[in-house]
Amino acid sequence: MNLVEQFNHDINLSDHLRYEKWSNYRKQITLFFKPYFKENNSNHSLLILGAGNCDDLDISFFKSSFKSLTLADIDIESTKKGLMKQHIPIEEVTLVKADFTGHEKVAYFDHFIDELSVLSSTSEIKKYLKQKNQLITDYIFMADNIKLFDTIIISPIYTQLIYNQILNAVLVLKEMGVEQSLLDEISSEALQDMITIIDRFNQNVIRLLKPKGLVFVLSDIFQSRVNEPFYQDIIKSIDSTTKMDHLYEKYVDAYGYGLGDYGIYSMHQHFQNEMHSWLLWPFEDSLHLCVKIVSFQNPKI
Repeated sequence: MNLVEQFNHDINLSDHLRYEKWSNYRKQITLFFKPYFKENNSNHSLLILGAGNCDDLDISFFKSSFKSLTLADIDIESTKKGLMKQHIPIEEVTLVKADFTGHEKVAYFDHFIDELSVLSSTSEIKKYLKQKNQLITDYIFMADNIKLFDTIIISPIYTQLIYNQILNAVLVLKEMGVEQSLLDEISSEALQDMITIIDRFNQNVIRLLKPKGLVFVLSDIFQSRVNEPFYQDIIKSIDSTTKMDHLYEKYVDAYGYGLGDYGIYSMHQHFQNEMHSWLLWPFEDSLHLCVKIVSFQNPKI
């Protein structure tokens, strides 16, 4: 198993009880989609990107709403287990093992820590990371499926596209005694590179979409521990889009924009209209995420 795939596999195995814990969250996602899928989609195709182990999605609902359902993820073994857990025959859906960034294809992390550990200046780090990222500049995923899907759903994936894996590598380098200034440079450069990675990901998504197709984005925007005062503000606001938008603005003023925000902003560059809502995702017992779910229609291209 490749290092990128293994990293995602470990995440998917992090809590075997979360399918039960996320029951209400799945129901809320289904309620959002029902108005869009109430019309006859019997001849339409749906692609879900970043399906993972399907703990956050009611696959039977999506399967019954479309003629064909395709699930794509780098850790397709976890997706298979997720389907079995929901009693969905694997042969009734299409599974695609997809590397969404190209990092697996170029074995990006195979010698990443060892090669970074011998660099001694910020300029060397910048040069190294630039050379690494040039390897994936023209990467296209699911290239055999161009303009194939009527509807595409993107799971909360923007915050999972490589950056956390680089931060984990930084922690290892810290234990190896690498200077903090160099570690900060790696983190800073990697964060800046995420802009290009997310833009490329969204462009690849649009390549897969039929003309006049629909794209839905679920993106984790901010988080709170349940024992924090801010969490009570979320609880009071979560049922109102207007209140959550206002709370989000206050959050951005205090902490700035994140990768989840940028993923939605980037998708906006390709579409004209959108509707959105907010969901509370009980990601861990003590840590909940606020997810913005957005519908994009009428592509500009």
